[in-house]
Amino acid sequence: MANFDIAVLGAGKLDKSFKEEKIESKAYLSINGKFMAEYPLKILSDIDYRGNIIFAAPSEKIPESVKRYADKTCLGGKTIIESLINAAKLCDKEYLAVSACDIPLITYEALDDFLKKSLESNSDFCYSFVRKEISERKYPRLKHTYVKLKDGTFCGGSCVMIRRDKLEGCLDAFKFLSEGRKQPLKLVSFFGLINIAKFIAHTLSIEDLKRKADILLNAKTEAVESLFPEMAFNVDEEETLKRAETELLKKAEQTAEQAEKSKAG
Repeated sequence: MANFDIAVLGAGKLDKSFKEEKIESKAYLSINGKFMAEYPLKILSDIDYRGNIIFAAPSEKIPESVKRYADKTCLGGKTIIESLINAAKLCDKEYLAVSACDIPLITYEALDDFLKKSLESNSDFCYSFVRKEISERKYPRLKHTYVKLKDGTFCGGSCVMIRRDKLEGCLDAFKFLSEGRKQPLKLVSFFGLINIAKFIAHTLSIEDLKRKADILLNAKTEAVESLFPEMAFNVDEEETLKRAETELLKKAEQTAEQAEKSKAG
């Protein structure tokens, strides 16, 4: 029996760097004929061991092509935390997985890998991350904010999983992870002065962060490494939107070529 629901956070105003000023949310940006949010929602709907998919929308008017993939919907808030809290109210499972809406290249394999690793860890708070070399191998020259640690250089992923009865205590961590995604030093500041010093000296490790997070949150935390660079491909600006469109077209062409070869064979 599924013991987790999934919240896709689709509220929040569109950043000024995007040209589509009339669109109320990044979730509704058009990308190759679909709304941005359709991509992760469609993939998540294929996960057969999940509970409900909850879409936190920017308004009550939700496009049918988006709504069809959601089992439940709620109004998002002005902040990512407000949207998370509103979505959590509709969750009745032990865990709530949380996904961004701006990951159009995400694959079933990437989400399945994160969800299963998180559940197997039996942790209260799980956060995804991707190594720099993994991301750059598939998506060279893609803009990312990387954090250099003793274990390697990483960027944050787009999914977390939280034990529902630990949600309130994990809100600060979720806020820091989301807001500090582009500001490594601010992100590390959540973990205290000693770890800031280690970060500056390049001796800070994932284990250091995990140990401190367990204490701060009074919870068992887990950093879940993803080998799928799509997990960290967020559409944050016009440039990455165009890059995502190009990558999706390339993927469609490859799929069509493989289908033709199968027919010929």
